[in-house]
Amino acid sequence: MDYGKMTLDEIKKGYRYDKEKDAYLCNYCGQVFAIGQVSQIDGDFFMAESAIIKHIRTAHNGNLVQLLSSESKYNTLTPNQKDLLSMFYAKMSDKEMARKLNIGANIVHTPQVFLEYGPNYYAMFFKDLDGIKYEIVCNKPNSEVI
Repeated sequence: MDYGKMTLDEIKKGYRYDKEKDAYLCNYCGQVFAIGQVSQIDGDFFMAESAIIKHIRTAHNGNLVQLLSSESKYNTLTPNQKDLLSMFYAKMSDKEMARKLNIGANIVHTPQVFLEYGPNYYAMFFKDLDGIKYEIVCNKPNSEVI
């Protein structure tokens, strides 16, 4: 697939319209869905544009998967960026992504003022996955407090 010869819309959709053939063409496998032709996919019937959309979802696991796995010179994403985009696309929660990537932290104390350390000691405490405790602090001198 030559991204350089396609419009941005054709790349985003995963298919393009060919005027000569009066049909939609799959960017990944070249399958043709002619205008006016009814196609059967998974027991359902679709007109050309609906059929190619269904085809990309079922035959190619969606357009994003194909774009991320392409070997194009335009695909400059790192493996980590590709993983993150895939997780965003799958609508994974932050917790699910953290588990999958083996990252994260557990909040020990939510952000609050700790008067025992001073009137302006605002902090939060958390532990990383190895159990190491961290503290993030904002402790302004009295002269800076409004």
